[in-house]
Amino acid sequence: MVEALIVVYTFKQQFRVQVYGTITLSSPSSEPVRQLIGIPEAELQQLAAYLPKGGSIATFPVGETQTRAAKAVAALDKTGRVLTVLVYSIGGRSEPLELGVFAFEDGKLTKLASTKLPGSYIYTNIYDRFAALFGMADVNGDGLPEIVVTSSQGASLGAQLRSFPSTEKTSTRLPRWTVIKFR
Repeated sequence: MVEALIVVYTFKQQFRVQVYGTITLSSPSSEPVRQLIGIPEAELQQLAAYLPKGGSIATFPVGETQTRAAKAVAALDKTGRVLTVLVYSIGGRSEPLELGVFAFEDGKLTKLASTKLPGSYIYTNIYDRFAALFGMADVNGDGLPEIVVTSSQGASLGAQLRSFPSTEKTSTRLPRWTVIKFR
């Protein structure tokens, strides 16, 4: 326990502060170290090798001690072609996010389509069990999965939930998305 007496007073119409004793200020606590789940670190590094130079796959907390990579795999159209969807940034964690649709062709991952996302991280609230962070699910009932991602620039600016519908052209061009803004 640190003991100090802080006296605030006015003298000649100016505020003055006098401290008697010692005050120790501590830095705010940092983010806890979380374990990556759902994908081995080695596989994540292999996928990152196919991203543009300086690219890294986004991760997001899914609990107090775990984090998940923004990677999903599914057949996005009626052709049944299995595609990999990644959310990534180029140049660091504070850079804008990009969502890319990739396919394995000739033994390597090839980017087929991409779009910029608002913000620099995938929005998450580890206490909200129903939050839509990132993934693929049939949200409109057409039997095909849609890409769903919530990204944010900061808590005060809010987040945007985006849903990219599946179409026959999803593998070559991402269709216009549905945007839901919330704060």
